[in-house]
Amino acid sequence: VKHYASSLPSDMIMLESVVNNINYEQEIIKVEYNDEKNLPHQIEGRNVILTVPLGVLKENAIQFQPQLPDSKLAAIEKLSMGTLDKCIFAWDEGTLLPWDVGWVQRISNEITDQGEWTEFYSLDHYFGGRPVLVGFVAGRSAEEIVENVDDTTVA
Repeated sequence: VKHYASSLPSDMIMLESVVNNINYEQEIIKVEYNDEKNLPHQIEGRNVILTVPLGVLKENAIQFQPQLPDSKLAAIEKLSMGTLDKCIFAWDEGTLLPWDVGWVQRISNEITDQGEWTEFYSLDHYFGGRPVLVGFVAGRSAEEIVENVDDTTVA
């Protein structure tokens, strides 16, 4: 967000705000929101960039005037949030991770052999250099883990 916002005046960006209403009936769009102190505000502009979780749209937490077009409502209805599991590995010392970047993704040459745990994120810079690695699994593989939880999965 900071990169895209860097060319805008800082008072034009409202982070940590809860949008309640967007009226785009006219050329000038009106957005009603509550700030981080829950104080109500309204801002106007020709363009609005709004980023919200899918669940906010599914629950109609933001009122749009006019109502969003049927095609957009249908897309929101059909979209779903999937399962994402993570496993955190931490070593006291002695294990150096083989990279010094945050994200690493394992990609196989074979499309049918991507494996399950393919994305990893190193947290060592948050823990003073202590090796801490988070692995992610999503989709069907994550759902299978959830369906087959036992003591070894949790441990």
